[in-house]
Amino acid sequence: MNDTTKLIFERRSVKAYCDKLVSGADLETIVESGLWAPNGRNLQSRFFSVVKSPDLMDKFIGAIREVRNDPAANPFYGAPCVIYISADPESTMADLDAGAAMENMILCAASLGIDSCFMVGPLSLFTHADADTFKEDLQMPENYRPVCALILGYRADGYTVESTRDMTKVAYI
Repeated sequence: MNDTTKLIFERRSVKAYCDKLVSGADLETIVESGLWAPNGRNLQSRFFSVVKSPDLMDKFIGAIREVRNDPAANPFYGAPCVIYISADPESTMADLDAGAAMENMILCAASLGIDSCFMVGPLSLFTHADADTFKEDLQMPENYRPVCALILGYRADGYTVESTRDMTKVAYI
């Protein structure tokens, strides 16, 4: 098995993080890998908002807790960084483009020893009364809509993930 295939089979979505920060150089590499993802007609109609400010993370957590009516909600699982991907709603390929970018970033992060989790739950931020302010905080282009989020960091001590795949969901014809 080659290194890429091994990485794909071994990486897991992590939902418990320690406080260790992802370096700026690693974040830039991860985001650049997302920019190099395939995208429909090469329109590149997605935007990446990289949030590493603890104050902004706390602001978003508070708003998500309010929307969910759950004061204990931990939408980022303690990860020190979240990347929101937004896209031009006029692009018919926007969701697929965002998903391709997300997968590139997940695999790039794993190759650097950084854990991650692909998420849509944090999009509840944009149902809050202050959603427009949050879009401004994220420097999201006007009229773009949030598509998904990626949390990044290093797993908490003792956190393990067991995972299997249902091979009956495949038909070789």
